[in-house]
Amino acid sequence: YKPSPWRIYVDYGYQFANVEKTFTSSIPLPEEYNMLGGELNYHPLDSRFYFGTRLQQFSETVRNTLVQLDYKLNLLTAVIGFKVVEQIVTVSPHAGLVFGVGGTATTKVLASGVTSEDTFTMAISYVAGVQTIVNLKGLQIGADAGYFMINDQKLDATDFSFNLGGYARGLLGMKF
Repeated sequence: YKPSPWRIYVDYGYQFANVEKTFTSSIPLPEEYNMLGGELNYHPLDSRFYFGTRLQQFSETVRNTLVQLDYKLNLLTAVIGFKVVEQIVTVSPHAGLVFGVGGTATTKVLASGVTSEDTFTMAISYVAGVQTIVNLKGLQIGADAGYFMINDQKLDATDFSFNLGGYARGLLGMKF
């Protein structure tokens, strides 16, 4: 039996932060996001390093007395990690570059019910964290937490700078 170098995960989590507002507006801004995604990793059998990619959707609904905005941001992340502990429990610090691959903000005027959709984008951003996985034969259950910095978020042409803070997510996966 030769172990597989491939791992696949689904994840759900929460990114919490504070937005640096660089303009004055009545638009409610996302300060936190719910995260849902998937991850594919390659673990070379003769190395403690691993390489992977994540595809995640961040979403958040915010409102004030005038409008409700539903934000959705799709992210693609290239990750490199190092397995510090590799037994029944694997502990791996990791870092990654995050690319925005599409996003929208749907605005609903509460008084009239009129809706509109705007483009929601971001610049290349960064993530660093620690992932802990419990290996149960082929099944893997884990958690990942760390620091996330989303650079240059823009709602159409309006820039509201960056969103930085922590994140936490649960993982369920398998070797294949």
